[in-house]
Amino acid sequence: MAVIGGPWESITLDGRTFAVAQDSGPTLDLGGDTNTIEMNGNETFRIIKEKRPGLAESINVESDPDRGDLEFLKDLQEETDVFPVSVTKVNGTVYSGACIITDPVVENQDKATAEIKLAGRYTKQ
Repeated sequence: MAVIGGPWESITLDGRTFAVAQDSGPTLDLGGDTNTIEMNGNETFRIIKEKRPGLAESINVESDPDRGDLEFLKDLQEETDVFPVSVTKVNGTVYSGACIITDPVVENQDKATAEIKLAGRYTKQ
């Protein structure tokens, strides 16, 4: 059976679904542990584990001024708590969880898209 790649189909942020631009090439990091090795004076070492959040980056979503999409995304970016998120990939795989928008939302009017970057927790459904 072949592995199916391709763009994300859609992303739902706090109950509102956005189409994802096919040329955006979003990435998803599920988070987890970061491992660092620190040396001791006797040439042994310790492994230091630190937790890191999941990241979803380079997500260009359709931005419709008639729906107020840019304002909706800006309001989410200014939230002080996480909100629900669900990502649907073109092969039907769904990841959901809770996140925040980490960077300012940037709209590209020529392409009718807005770029977002998310941090939080994602699990495969």
